[in-house]
Amino acid sequence: MKALSPNAALRVLFRGELRYILRDPLALLLMLVVPVLAYPALFFGMDAMQGANAEKAESRELTIAGPPELAAWLLPGDALRVVDAAGPEAEDADATLILPEGPGRGAELRYRGDKRDGRNARDRLRTVLERQRSSDQAEAWASQGLSVQPDTLVALTWEDQATEAARAGAVLGRILPLMLVFLVLSGGLYTALDLIAGEKERGTLETILTTRVERREVLRAKFLVVLLSTAAISLLAVATLSASAMTGHFRLPGSETAIRFGPGTAALAALLILPLVVELSALMVAAASFATDYRSGQAMSLPLMLVVLAPAAVPAISGLESGLAVGLLPITGVAVALRDALTGELSLGLGAWAFCWAAVHAGGALFLAEKLVGRESVLLGGGSAQARYAKGRYHVEALALYAVVLLIFWFFGQLMQQRDLALGLLASQLLLIALPALATVALLARPWRSTLRLRWPHPADLALGIVAGCAAPGLGQLVMDLQATVLPVPEEALRQFAAAMDVDLGLLPALLLFALLPAVCEELLFRGTLLGLLERSLPRWAQVVVVGLLFGLLHLMIFRILPTGVLGMLFTAAALASGSLLVPLSMHLLNNGLLVAGTELGWLDEAGLPMWQNVLLALICIGAVAAMGRVGRRSPDPSGP
Repeated sequence: MKALSPNAALRVLFRGELRYILRDPLALLLMLVVPVLAYPALFFGMDAMQGANAEKAESRELTIAGPPELAAWLLPGDALRVVDAAGPEAEDADATLILPEGPGRGAELRYRGDKRDGRNARDRLRTVLERQRSSDQAEAWASQGLSVQPDTLVALTWEDQATEAARAGAVLGRILPLMLVFLVLSGGLYTALDLIAGEKERGTLETILTTRVERREVLRAKFLVVLLSTAAISLLAVATLSASAMTGHFRLPGSETAIRFGPGTAALAALLILPLVVELSALMVAAASFATDYRSGQAMSLPLMLVVLAPAAVPAISGLESGLAVGLLPITGVAVALRDALTGELSLGLGAWAFCWAAVHAGGALFLAEKLVGRESVLLGGGSAQARYAKGRYHVEALALYAVVLLIFWFFGQLMQQRDLALGLLASQLLLIALPALATVALLARPWRSTLRLRWPHPADLALGIVAGCAAPGLGQLVMDLQATVLPVPEEALRQFAAAMDVDLGLLPALLLFALLPAVCEELLFRGTLLGLLERSLPRWAQVVVVGLLFGLLHLMIFRILPTGVLGMLFTAAALASGSLLVPLSMHLLNNGLLVAGTELGWLDEAGLPMWQNVLLALICIGAVAAMGRVGRRSPDPSGP
């Protein structure tokens, strides 16, 4: 039998994979119908709901408790009823107006901001009071024989010269990349996992890979199917969103203004999302190639989605301009180019630059996927959970643990810290980070000492850890400064972060709360449980990168992900080199402690250290970690896996 050429084999494999996907009604539903129709249905539903609620709210008469003179100020269209502030109906009033006696008396309005009727009563009463103020003012000036009113002494008119299309593009450019990435991932991940991880579980991938067809052709055929499905999702999503916009039903949550754009904007968006689709498709194929079975792929889905959504949200940052450095970034470069194209600010050169780098990123992801497909675990599949446990591979459980912690920490942790920073931080660190980490080790019946690296380090490694911890703030600041050249931190974000951390506790309580507590709890999770569960599933360099990036992602603010992630990589490398959790814990503690002490004692100013000092500290930190494990290396722990 004559062997097929690579191109012919690719065509045959592609047709076979495509027929397999198209024969599955569930695949079509999850891959195309749900992601594409979700947002238009949401927009139409929100539009109808907002319209019905607005109409109902406008027609409802609201009650104001106030002085009798307020009733004389009302017009029939105000839809307000005045009751005596001292009467029995005042308790059920939607708002209360207090008018003190005497000249310059002003007014005090009390309402419930958490109630819709309270907010509506406030807005209606504000209109009434403004109207009455203008009337009283006109009478006062007329009594003095003056015909000019104070509000017209300086005439000022506002004219927005932006076209409706430009205004729509400014809004759409900030939200469309994030929406498209979510749609592509929600549909494309199912396809990628089914074609690669699912075939491992079914045992059919082994049959294909043992034929004369080269593995890279098999992978490329699967990539083309994933690319076709994600491109279809994206183009259909743009079409349905365009239909929503053209009919006036495309509006953001809580906004009463519809976003409108024409076919030209839709065509431009469809063209520019293609490199983004290629990047995401290659990334999903690489992730599915790493997964040993469908279940492990599902466990990876949420962390992968959150990791990818972060750079897709960058175009929404106010003040961020496109440039050569931004175009280098995966996903972010194309997303920012798409934003600027929709607002009419993208140059041809920057667009081509972002497009080319998107191709480079996609090629790198495909290269990684080809390497992953070459692993023995791809041929044999993941097997049962017990088979994985026998090999010491707990990556499914590690990713599931992280997904759970990330979700509950993002939602409940933020809520607790907003209510009370000190108590919220204490509760979230202990209950949402440390407790799940320890519970997972117990549920999996893993040995505590080896999994969590509960060993005394060699004195030399501990000393190096102390040196690295003291220099770590310089490394973090250096990464932050370098990042700011591409992704500047808005002043408003800095003020909000500073205000959230402004708690008058004193130095010792602040060190315990912001340095010791996170160091212990977060190291138990990341350099303890997660690293211990991933140790047999990833090579050492991948453990450093993955655990470090997951550590950075937990720190919520997009501007902190990379600097914290780099520090997390150093902490992970220190844990692997020293074999002890105490070393990264001491580094983490010293890094946080120095920052807290510097803030409390006034050592740190807004300008920070000079660049050369941060570079020197970064080199010291990296050098200290690189030197760990070279003196008195311990023999393997007999209680290990």
